[in-house]
Amino acid sequence: WIFYTERNYNSGDFGIVEWVFGDNYCGNLGPTNNDVSSLRYAGRQNNWKEDAITLYGLTVFSGNAHLDLIDSSDVLMPSVQSIIISGERDWTVYSLPNFAGIEHCLVPEAGMYVGFFPNLSLLGINSVRSYRKGCFSDKKIRSGQHGVVMDRE
Repeated sequence: WIFYTERNYNSGDFGIVEWVFGDNYCGNLGPTNNDVSSLRYAGRQNNWKEDAITLYGLTVFSGNAHLDLIDSSDVLMPSVQSIIISGERDWTVYSLPNFAGIEHCLVPEAGMYVGFFPNLSLLGINSVRSYRKGCFSDKKIRSGQHGVVMDRE
Protein backbone atom coordinates (compact mmCIF):
# COMPACT_ATOMS: atom_id res chain seq x y z
CA TRP A 1 0.00 0.00 0.00
CA ILE A 2 1.08 3.56 -0.71
CA PHE A 3 -0.11 6.35 1.61
CA TYR A 4 -0.20 10.02 0.55
CA THR A 5 -0.69 13.10 2.72
CA GLU A 6 -2.34 15.01 -0.13
CA ARG A 7 -5.48 14.30 -2.14
CA ASN A 8 -5.37 12.55 -5.51
CA TYR A 9 -2.11 10.73 -4.74
CA ASN A 10 -0.11 13.94 -4.22
CA SER A 11 -0.87 14.96 -7.81
CA GLY A 12 -0.10 18.58 -6.87
CA ASP A 13 3.58 17.52 -6.94
CA PHE A 14 4.06 17.91 -3.17
CA GLY A 15 3.32 16.00 0.03
CA ILE A 16 4.69 13.04 1.99
CA VAL A 17 4.54 9.45 0.75
CA GLU A 18 4.94 6.30 2.83
CA TRP A 19 4.66 2.69 1.63
CA VAL A 20 4.51 -0.81 3.05
CA PHE A 21 4.37 -4.30 1.54
CA GLY A 22 4.29 -7.94 2.51
CA ASP A 23 2.00 -10.67 3.77
CA ASN A 24 0.34 -10.11 7.13
CA TYR A 25 2.29 -6.89 7.67
CA CYS A 26 1.16 -4.74 10.56
CA GLY A 27 2.72 -1.49 11.66
CA ASN A 28 2.15 2.14 12.51
CA LEU A 29 2.53 4.96 10.05
CA GLY A 30 5.58 7.10 10.60
CA PRO A 31 6.23 10.61 9.29
CA THR A 32 2.82 10.87 7.63
CA ASN A 33 1.58 11.23 11.23
CA ASN A 34 -1.65 9.46 10.30
CA ASP A 35 -2.37 12.40 7.99
CA VAL A 36 -3.39 10.27 4.99
CA SER A 37 -5.64 11.85 2.37
CA SER A 38 -5.33 9.17 -0.31
CA LEU A 39 -3.98 5.65 -0.66
CA ARG A 40 -3.62 3.02 -3.36
CA TYR A 41 -2.26 -0.39 -4.12
CA ALA A 42 0.63 -1.18 -6.47
CA GLY A 43 0.57 -4.34 -8.58
CA ARG A 44 -2.27 -6.85 -8.81
CA GLN A 45 -4.72 -6.52 -5.95
CA ASN A 46 -5.56 -10.22 -5.87
CA ASN A 47 -1.91 -11.37 -6.02
CA TRP A 48 0.78 -8.85 -5.07
CA LYS A 49 3.54 -11.36 -5.93
CA GLU A 50 2.46 -11.64 -9.58
CA ASP A 51 4.80 -10.13 -12.17
CA ALA A 52 3.56 -6.60 -12.85
CA ILE A 53 4.86 -3.12 -13.53
CA THR A 54 3.20 0.09 -12.33
CA LEU A 55 4.25 3.39 -13.90
CA TYR A 56 3.69 6.74 -12.16
CA GLY A 57 3.56 10.18 -13.76
CA LEU A 58 5.39 11.87 -10.89
CA THR A 59 8.27 10.96 -8.60
CA VAL A 60 7.67 8.94 -5.45
CA PHE A 61 4.74 7.01 -6.98
CA SER A 62 2.56 10.12 -7.18
CA GLY A 63 0.14 11.40 -9.80
CA ASN A 64 -1.41 9.22 -12.52
CA ALA A 65 -0.62 5.51 -12.55
CA HIS A 66 -0.71 2.71 -15.10
CA LEU A 67 -0.55 -1.01 -14.18
CA ASP A 68 0.51 -3.63 -16.73
CA LEU A 69 1.19 -7.36 -16.68
CA ILE A 70 2.55 -7.65 -20.22
CA ASP A 71 5.07 -5.95 -22.49
CA SER A 72 4.23 -2.58 -24.01
CA SER A 73 5.91 -1.28 -27.15
CA ASP A 74 4.44 2.21 -26.74
CA VAL A 75 3.85 3.92 -23.38
CA LEU A 76 0.90 6.30 -23.66
CA MET A 77 1.64 8.25 -20.47
CA PRO A 78 3.24 11.63 -21.28
CA SER A 79 5.76 11.23 -18.46
CA VAL A 80 6.99 8.35 -16.29
CA GLN A 81 9.01 9.46 -13.25
CA SER A 82 8.77 6.47 -10.90
CA ILE A 83 8.04 2.73 -11.10
CA ILE A 84 7.11 -0.17 -8.83
CA ILE A 85 7.63 -3.73 -10.07
CA SER A 86 6.14 -6.75 -8.35
CA GLY A 87 6.88 -10.44 -8.67
CA GLU A 88 10.21 -12.17 -9.18
CA ARG A 89 10.91 -11.14 -12.78
CA ASP A 90 13.06 -8.26 -13.93
CA TRP A 91 11.61 -5.63 -16.27
CA THR A 92 13.52 -3.71 -18.93
CA VAL A 93 12.52 -0.12 -19.68
CA TYR A 94 13.47 1.66 -22.91
CA SER A 95 13.83 5.35 -23.73
CA LEU A 96 12.08 4.94 -27.11
CA PRO A 97 9.01 3.07 -28.39
CA ASN A 98 9.31 -0.46 -29.82
CA PHE A 99 11.94 -1.57 -27.28
CA ALA A 100 14.56 0.79 -28.70
CA GLY A 101 16.91 3.42 -27.34
CA ILE A 102 18.66 3.36 -23.98
CA GLU A 103 17.61 0.38 -21.89
CA HIS A 104 17.77 -0.27 -18.15
CA CYS A 105 16.94 -3.49 -16.33
CA LEU A 106 14.91 -3.01 -13.13
CA VAL A 107 15.53 -5.84 -10.65
CA PRO A 108 13.38 -6.67 -7.60
CA GLU A 109 15.17 -7.59 -4.40
CA ALA A 110 15.61 -11.35 -4.07
CA GLY A 111 12.83 -12.92 -2.05
CA MET A 112 11.00 -9.59 -1.64
CA TYR A 113 8.70 -9.84 -4.71
CA VAL A 114 8.85 -6.09 -5.19
CA GLY A 115 11.12 -3.33 -6.40
CA PHE A 116 10.68 0.39 -5.68
CA PHE A 117 12.18 3.03 -7.99
CA PRO A 118 10.90 6.38 -6.61
CA ASN A 119 12.92 8.74 -8.81
CA LEU A 120 13.96 7.46 -12.23
CA SER A 121 16.00 10.53 -13.16
CA LEU A 122 18.30 9.95 -10.17
CA LEU A 123 18.93 6.49 -11.65
CA GLY A 124 19.84 7.93 -15.05
CA ILE A 125 16.48 7.03 -16.60
CA ASN A 126 15.13 10.17 -18.26
CA SER A 127 12.45 8.62 -20.47
CA VAL A 128 10.31 5.46 -20.47
CA ARG A 129 8.55 4.90 -23.81
CA SER A 130 8.38 1.05 -23.82
CA TYR A 131 9.01 -1.89 -21.47
CA ARG A 132 9.04 -5.67 -21.35
CA LYS A 133 9.44 -8.54 -18.90
CA GLY A 134 12.93 -9.91 -18.52
CA CYS A 135 16.37 -8.35 -18.39
CA PHE A 136 17.67 -7.23 -21.79
CA SER A 137 20.37 -4.81 -20.62
CA ASP A 138 23.74 -4.83 -18.92
CA LYS A 139 22.55 -1.79 -16.91
CA LYS A 140 20.91 -3.49 -13.92
CA ILE A 141 19.32 -1.35 -11.24
CA ARG A 142 18.34 -3.02 -7.98
CA SER A 143 15.67 -1.60 -5.75
CA GLY A 144 16.84 -0.28 -2.40
CA GLN A 145 13.89 1.85 -1.29
CA HIS A 146 11.75 -0.53 0.78
CA GLY A 147 9.37 1.30 3.09
CA VAL A 148 11.20 4.60 2.83
CA VAL A 149 9.25 7.76 3.51
CA MET A 150 9.84 10.53 1.00
CA ASP A 151 8.88 14.18 1.20
CA ARG A 152 7.84 15.70 -2.13
CA GLU A 153 8.52 19.43 -2.20
